[in-house]
Amino acid sequence: MIKINLFKNANLLAFISCFAISIYCYWGWLYDGTLNIDGEFTNNFYQTITLGRWFHTFLRHYFLPEPFSLYITPLIALSFIIISAFIICRSLKLESYELLIGMLVFITFPQISYQLEFLNQADTVGIAFLLAAISAIIFHSQKNRIVIFSGIVLSILSMAIYQTFVTYIIAFVIGLQINSIIRNEKNIRESFYSSCLSLSLIALSTLIYLLLTKAIKHYFSLESNEYISNYIQNASDIKWLVKSAIDNIYNFYNNPPTGLNLYKWLLIPLLILMFTLTYKLKTRSIYLISSIIFIYILPVIFIVVVGSGAPPRLFVLMPIVAVILFSCLSNFRSIKYLNCMFFLFIIFNGVSTSKNLFLNDTLARQKDISLAKEISYTSQTKGISLNGKYIYIYGSNDSGNMLSMSADTFGKSFFWWDGGNYFRMVAFMNYYGICNCKPANKEQIEKIYPIVKSLPSWPNPDSIAEINGLVIIKLSEKKGWLPFNI
Repeated sequence: MIKINLFKNANLLAFISCFAISIYCYWGWLYDGTLNIDGEFTNNFYQTITLGRWFHTFLRHYFLPEPFSLYITPLIALSFIIISAFIICRSLKLESYELLIGMLVFITFPQISYQLEFLNQADTVGIAFLLAAISAIIFHSQKNRIVIFSGIVLSILSMAIYQTFVTYIIAFVIGLQINSIIRNEKNIRESFYSSCLSLSLIALSTLIYLLLTKAIKHYFSLESNEYISNYIQNASDIKWLVKSAIDNIYNFYNNPPTGLNLYKWLLIPLLILMFTLTYKLKTRSIYLISSIIFIYILPVIFIVVVGSGAPPRLFVLMPIVAVILFSCLSNFRSIKYLNCMFFLFIIFNGVSTSKNLFLNDTLARQKDISLAKEISYTSQTKGISLNGKYIYIYGSNDSGNMLSMSADTFGKSFFWWDGGNYFRMVAFMNYYGICNCKPANKEQIEKIYPIVKSLPSWPNPDSIAEINGLVIIKLSEKKGWLPFNI
C-alpha cells in the first residue's frame, strides 16, 4: 500500500504553498459569491436522484447545506480537491518542488473551474475527487479483499456524485501502473495482470452503481434519467456515427471549450515521453506507450461517445492526465527541468484562464441584477407590483452575456440561458431580493399567450402588463422551448 505522510516537512510546505496559490487563483469565486446558473433552485432532492447522483443527494440532505452556503461551500470544495491533488501526486512519487508543481498542475487546470462553477455541487464534486483517487490507489495496490471491497465502495460513491468519475479512476489506475514500470517497481507481466484486475474491479463497481441507482429510483418512484445518457449519441447509421465522431473530434481540437485548449498542449509532453521511453526502455516501451496514449485519448473517446456538444464539466479526467504525464517525465533526470518549465507554463495559463472565467461570470451577474432592477422599477412606475404575484417572462435577453457558448454557463445571463427560461429568471430575482414572486403555471400561460405575442419587447415600458393578477414581462421575440413547449 502506498504510504503518504502529509506532516513530512517538504510535503507540508508543498501542501500549504498549493493552498495559498489556489486561494489566489480562485479568490474571485471564493469571495464574490456569484450565483451560478442552476444554483437558483433551493431544493434539488428528487432531481439529483433522477440524474443518478444519489450520494450527492445523501450528503446534501444530511450533512451539507442545500443548495450551498456562501464562502463555506467553496472552501470545502477547494480543500477536498487540494487534498486529492496531494494524494495523487504523492502516489505518483512526486517530491519536493515537483510535488508542488504536480499539485498546481491539477488544481489550476481549467477543467477544475468548470467543476467549481456550479456552487450547488462544488463541494460534493470535491469529495468525489478524493473518493475516486483513494479507490484508484486501492485498486492499484490490491492489498487484500477487505481493502479492495472498500475501494469498490468508494468508487461507487464517487460515481453516485458524478458518473464520469469512472473515467478518472481508469486513467489514474493506468497512470500508477505506468509509473511503477518506469521506476522498475513492477515488470510488464505484473503490471498487465494488475491492470486487468483493476479494470475488472472498476467494471464491477460501475455495474453495482447502475443496479443501486435503479433500485433507489424505484424506491422514490422516479423515472430513469441518467445524466450521461442524456448526452450519449444514439444512431443505427454507422456512416453517420463515423462522420459524427470525426466532426466531434475536429470541433473539440479546433474550437475547444474556453481554457481546455491546454489539453492540446499536452501533446508536447506526450510525444517527448514516447520518444524518451523508446530510447531508454527499448522493448518495454511498446506497452508503456500504448498505455499512455490510451490515457491521453480517453477524453477523445468520450467525445466520440457523447459528442462535442457535451459540457466541459464532464471531462473530469483531464487534470489527472496532465499530472500523470508530468510525473512520468519526472522520472528521467535529463529532462527534469525542461519538464518543470513546460508545466509551469500550463500552471500560469490555467491560473489566468480560471480567473478570467470567474471574473466574466461576476460581470454577467452584475448585468443581470441591473436588468432585473430596471424591470422592477419600470413595473412600479406603471403601478404594477411584482411582490406576491405570479409572473411570466417571455423571451430572452442576451445583453448580459460576457463569453461565447464555448465557456459553458460562464459569463452567461440568466435572462438568456435556455433561450429564456422564466422559472430560472423568477428564481434569480427572488434570490437577489429584487422581488418576491412566483412563476406562472402552464394553465395561466395558455390563457394569456395570445396577448403576450401582441406586446412590444423590452425596454419598451408597455412590455410589462398585468392581466387578472398575472404579471407579463416580454423581453424579446426570441424564445426557447423551456420550461413549457407552448
